[in-house]
Amino acid sequence: MSTQRLTLTLDGITAADYLAWVCDPEPPALGRDLRSVDVHYEPLGADIEILLRWAGDAPEAGAAATAAGFPVTPEVTSVIWRRDELAPRRRRPGRRIRPRPAIAAA
Repeated sequence: MSTQRLTLTLDGITAADYLAWVCDPEPPALGRDLRSVDVHYEPLGADIEILLRWAGDAPEAGAAATAAGFPVTPEVTSVIWRRDELAPRRRRPGRRIRPRPAIAAA
């Protein structure tokens, strides 16, 4: 399971209007590859934060937004994919954390 955090930036339409008129409340991907959708926004704002949980790997940002019911219309100026802060980070093999030497006060 993977988690994906998207930010849609709008121009010429408020977040509330986009969600009322453009957003699909029952996207076809929900219940299949898409397990859950969590949306945060200010009604008169220009940004919509979307947290998506996928059964497998998350698709590219634009495709993920459309599959989750948030189509990229001309009013959507950008779709940004941010790494979820709660997701565990992978360690690179061969990289160790080395302790810093202690500095003694004189």
